[in-house]
Amino acid sequence: MKRHLIAILMILFLAAASLAAQDKEITEFNGVKLTPLAKQRNTHVEPVPEVNLTTYRLKIGGKVGQPIEFKYEEALALPQESRVIPFQCVEGWGYTALWSGPKVMDLIARAQPSPDVKTVVFYALGGTYSSALPLDFVKSKNIFLVAKINNLTLPADRGFPFVVAAEGKFGYKWVQWVERIELSEKDYYGYWEQRGYSNKADIKK
Repeated sequence: MKRHLIAILMILFLAAASLAAQDKEITEFNGVKLTPLAKQRNTHVEPVPEVNLTTYRLKIGGKVGQPIEFKYEEALALPQESRVIPFQCVEGWGYTALWSGPKVMDLIARAQPSPDVKTVVFYALGGTYSSALPLDFVKSKNIFLVAKINNLTLPADRGFPFVVAAEGKFGYKWVQWVERIELSEKDYYGYWEQRGYSNKADIKK
């Protein structure tokens, strides 16, 4: 009986240690130094929304054969991509972080995109903020939705539950608090693009 109790306590201890490791921020990945979360600047045009994971759904629609919705856990159950990507704001500041989350193509494939789709539009919770990326770019860059940053689950003020990891694009393409993905055969101009910002948003090296 005593041995059985010790075994149970050891299992609980190891499980707790594993969870603690999962939530620990990392500051280096494959030899690349990462900017700590506390030192990363952040900006957004909307108040931080409250996300209720009981009712939250990641919706995919538009030019698709079968509109689909994912619960948060269902999206996270898909294969994950982890990549160190420098983030660059159009205002001139930036930082380097490890971003992780499900691949956009894996998500939209479930909705059976129409052959004429050319644009992937991302909408934030509330519908005020949006931006888009060409489908060819999403494919070639293997774009994904960020669920973790530096091994930490995205904080509410950083875009929880999902942020678009728009690698190679300025920060206004990194839509935070993603709630809806719409596939379109047309070009799309998002919040800042309608206000004169480049729809390409390419970071020149």
